Amino acid sequence: MLDRTNHFLQEFVSLCIRLTGIPWILREVYARRKVTIINYHDPTPEVFEKHMASFSRLYSFVSIDQVVSALKKKTFSSLPPKPLLLTIDDGYIRNACLFSIIQSYNVPAVIYAVAGVVGTKHGFWFDRLPHDSQEMKVLKSMPDTKRREWLKIHYGHNDESVYEKPSALTIEQLKEFISIGGTIGSHTLFHP
Repeated sequence: MLDRTNHFLQEFVSLCIRLTGIPWILREVYARRKVTIINYHDPTPEVFEKHMASFSRLYSFVSIDQVVSALKKKTFSSLPPKPLLLTIDDGYIRNACLFSIIQSYNVPAVIYAVAGVVGTKHGFWFDRLPHDSQEMKVLKSMPDTKRREWLKIHYGHNDESVYEKPSALTIEQLKEFISIGGTIGSHTLFHP
């Protein structure tokens, strides 16, 4: 029930913001020759599809190579109007469900994969506890060595811990992603 209420509230706030015209002004005036970067982590295919449909009408998808080239030239004039770069952090295994959507909208997306977790059953440390918990906030602010000690003591987790199911994409899935025009970026070894 709470999820349904939150979803309704998010949709209502989003509608109110759109009705103000502020997003249109930002996109058409301020961001016309700037790159918009959208970052996802682990969206559901339904939400992702909805977003891609909307973005494809409002923006021009660009690749990270196009953005890097523009930055090197110190001008975005080579980019299409309203350029949008789509990135996905962590390379969750469920991101494979997004590939067909990415391909159908011809999005040159980037997945920032965590090398020590890809193709293994190692888990992300931040998936051991609720993401919105006070404990998570504390752990994120700790130095890496102290956080690792805490996770080992309280959750039995270290970077080499093996779990029942994989958390990250496999090597084969990353190759598939590249074959549909995606780019793989490095996102550290174990995401400290």
